[in-house]
Amino acid sequence: MSARIIRWEGGRVGIDYTYPDGAREAHAVGTDDWPVIRKLRDAGKLAYADNEVRAGMDEIAKRGLDR
Repeated sequence: MSARIIRWEGGRVGIDYTYPDGAREAHAVGTDDWPVIRKLRDAGKLAYADNEVRAGMDEIAKRGLDR
């Protein structure tokens, strides 16, 4: 599995998962996604839509909101 962090409605961040069989699922990032995001990031399987989205995720982590 891999994922890409994207912009979501209402100024939120979203996640677009791609599964090994090619299926995809996208939704706003929720509490259950954070452990998966960290695991994919550590495995080098997390991408970002653009630098602004990456900076937003960095700010979320800096504030400790990525839990």
